[in-house]
Amino acid sequence: MRSTFLLFLFLFGGLSLRAQQDNEAKIQSLQERIAQLVGELQKVTKLNYMQHVNQVEGYKQGLWIESTNGEFWFTNYKMGKKDGKMTVFYTSGKKYVEANYQDGFLIGNVTFFDPKGVIEMTYEKIVQNDTIVDIQVEAAEGDHIYFTKENHKYEYKAYMKRYTEKGTLYAEGFGLFDDKWIFKSFKIGNWISHDE
Repeated sequence: MRSTFLLFLFLFGGLSLRAQQDNEAKIQSLQERIAQLVGELQKVTKLNYMQHVNQVEGYKQGLWIESTNGEFWFTNYKMGKKDGKMTVFYTSGKKYVEANYQDGFLIGNVTFFDPKGVIEMTYEKIVQNDTIVDIQVEAAEGDHIYFTKENHKYEYKAYMKRYTEKGTLYAEGFGLFDDKWIFKSFKIGNWISHDE
């Protein structure tokens, strides 16, 4: 009985080690492919390049690839300011957000896509916001969560359209948003609802 148990442990340990080695080999292969793709991208554009001015300030320059919350951000910079196309991808490789900047400011439209590639929302007619609104802010103290109101001046105002997962327009109206939290918006005025 004891020898059977030892044999089982030996076989299980060998299989577990083999699975771990296979997983490590797969990770290594994926890392190599990512490095090769980044290398190819670097051949056609300046990638994650820091430009130093007066030997003091370092500014982002060219295309930067950054990752936050499981998405990959491809953002063009000029002297530290967003300038040009910005595209965000899901880790599946599908496009999540597409926007354009000029001298650090959003211009044109912002388009959001769902994981299937269907347009989920758009921000159109983007302008800089000049109003202050009261927003609800969540705070925690010990085991208690409470909400307070706070004045906030969002950076941008836009005409927003929201779509169903089938691509049908279901709501539209004006909203406010910040560049840092581009996905989170604050509705203002009257919104139009479209019944399906």
